[in-house]
Amino acid sequence: MNKLFAFSLLTSGLALATTVAHAQVKISVGPVVGETLMKQHVDTNSGLDYRFGLVAGAQAYLGWGRFALQPALLFAQKGYKYSTQLDYRTGPNSPPASFDFTVKQRLNYLTLPVNFVFAPSGTATGPQFFAGPYVSMLLGGNIEQGEQPSLPATTTSLRIANEADRYDGPTARRFDAGFQAGLGFRYEGFVLQANYSLGLSNTRPTYTYVAGSSIGAYNRGFQASIGYLFDVTH
Repeated sequence: MNKLFAFSLLTSGLALATTVAHAQVKISVGPVVGETLMKQHVDTNSGLDYRFGLVAGAQAYLGWGRFALQPALLFAQKGYKYSTQLDYRTGPNSPPASFDFTVKQRLNYLTLPVNFVFAPSGTATGPQFFAGPYVSMLLGGNIEQGEQPSLPATTTSLRIANEADRYDGPTARRFDAGFQAGLGFRYEGFVLQANYSLGLSNTRPTYTYVAGSSIGAYNRGFQASIGYLFDVTH
């Protein structure tokens, strides 16, 4: 799956580069920063909630007429949070009690999205519609668990691997890939964008001593950003 997306990015870029080679292309580059609102879609429908994160990096804008290619290199945080209330008794005749159990996962990625942009009003000012694939490499992450009010939260670092034993702690796959699509607005050098990201690669490893495949978990959610583009075309 990841090789397929990488190949798709490469061939799409080469095909588009060939198409625009004979067109007058305006090139802009600049920083971008924003927020993610992500969770993991799990095959078992476990009721995970969205979690905010940071996205920041650099982007380029290769525009010709009403069309553009927009690659970027981003640091992007993904993950999820989960909370539930558990009831218990300390003995047969004891009164009922409860505690809140919470889990928060943080995944830090280096992400390469390549968006194909259509701007009805042209590339300088006006609305945008964009879509395209992305590939991501996991830099690291952690799991935070806590029980309130009895136990403080503890944080465990994730180990990056495609295969893992059953009891060796939190693990995640190195690579992720998928598609995103969204809307934006450009005013001179400023670019506002919002998109939905659909992860298609299972982020959980296949466990060595568990029969069959592991439960699938896919990064999915929203991203909003603001950037500024500097014209480098002479």
